[in-house]
Amino acid sequence: MPPARELLRWVHLADDMTFHEFADALPQIVWSASADGRIDFFNKAWFEWTGLPRQTVGTSAWLDIVHPEDVTATKEVWEACVRSGREYRIEYRLKDRRTNGYRWHLAQALPFRLTGADTLRWFGTCTDIDEQKRLQEALASSEAALRRSDERYRSLVSVLTSVVWMTDASGAFAFPQVDWNRYTGQTWEGQRGWGWLDMIHPKDRELVVETWKHAVKSHTTYKIEGRIWSQAHRGYRYFEARAVPLCDADGTVREWVGTITDVHDRKSMEVELLTSNEAYRQVLEKLKQSQSELEDKLRELEAFHDVVVGRELKMIEMEKELNRYRALLPNSA
Repeated sequence: MPPARELLRWVHLADDMTFHEFADALPQIVWSASADGRIDFFNKAWFEWTGLPRQTVGTSAWLDIVHPEDVTATKEVWEACVRSGREYRIEYRLKDRRTNGYRWHLAQALPFRLTGADTLRWFGTCTDIDEQKRLQEALASSEAALRRSDERYRSLVSVLTSVVWMTDASGAFAFPQVDWNRYTGQTWEGQRGWGWLDMIHPKDRELVVETWKHAVKSHTTYKIEGRIWSQAHRGYRYFEARAVPLCDADGTVREWVGTITDVHDRKSMEVELLTSNEAYRQVLEKLKQSQSELEDKLRELEAFHDVVVGRELKMIEMEKELNRYRALLPNSA
């Protein structure tokens, strides 16, 4: 189905009669108008589509089958093109008499002066683009839904985490990481590739590299704790990193998506608790030691007491023996 520009190539070689016959043979709507913009011809496809009688040619009845919401823009654009001689191009909805519903059409027209004619004429087409239009709307709706979903995801992630990051399949930063830059202050030139490791605490760097390389090689979930430089705090803060691989249908890793959660406050509390527990343990050990020493002293005292009591008992026994011997003596009376 030829658009208006291709239609003109044929019109240039045809007279009105031949053009009308050619236009009627096309399934596409074809029309022409005089220099002042008055429609003076519609092909057979127009009447089959609209159900309008042929007597309406030359009138503004064609606007009656344009969707009410599109009429004003259609008239304004057409009249402006007629005045300026510019190409006419607009999308509007036309009413289908068979379904009584509207379908989107692309209307195009170009001004042209026929060979040997003194006056200018317009030749145009109306192409049914309803399916394409609905696909575009569905695509736009899907893209909008995807954007909303992405915004919700990022909003949720921003609440739960400090940094969202992505790498290529090899585990390297392949494009600027906005959240990483915001948190660490490291520029793209610094973070590119594996440069992001410079922001990890030197004492944690080796373990982070080993764990990350293992996850990348084995395609397993990455999880680790360590310390990362915080631009806002001007120092290292404890973090928990997690990442999962995103794979194609054949299982090939396409990229990695991860998060870094600031757990410094929690970690500090754990350290304080461990410190407190250690101090408590040391106090408890001292108490146990003191108790042991006291128990030893008590045992010594008990042993001493037993000795003393034993001696006293022996003294009593000895006193009784002496008294018995004294009673046996003559002068004891």
